[in-house]
Amino acid sequence: MQEYVNTMLSERARNMAKRYERSFGKLPELLMHDTKISLGAKVLYAHMHWRYGSNKKNFESQEKMAQYLGVSRQTIRSWLTELEGAGWIVILPPGKPEGGHYKTNTYHVFDHPEDCRRWRETRGNSALHYMSS
Repeated sequence: MQEYVNTMLSERARNMAKRYERSFGKLPELLMHDTKISLGAKVLYAHMHWRYGSNKKNFESQEKMAQYLGVSRQTIRSWLTELEGAGWIVILPPGKPEGGHYKTNTYHVFDHPEDCRRWRETRGNSALHYMSS
């Protein structure tokens, strides 16, 4: 199993794993056993869980996620779309800061699709899939 994990992770991810030996991402049991969600999307979810703070937001760029997981940006976009469509995350567009430059998307990560649904309802954000280029 360790050989498989090592081949799946980029060199950067292995170096980060050494630095954060005791930190981890969480994968809910419901997601873990969902055969409709790809393994790659599940790994991305665990990575996003590892990255988010106490507010359950993740501002990491798709490029950075791709570097950590050793895949292309297009693969990350595909996995993000998959997770959002299944109700595990919400992708919000970048806000425009005072300097006029757009930041990365904001990703809200949820422990259950029902939590995601309620979040969308309370914010009037029932539309799926916002993805900046």
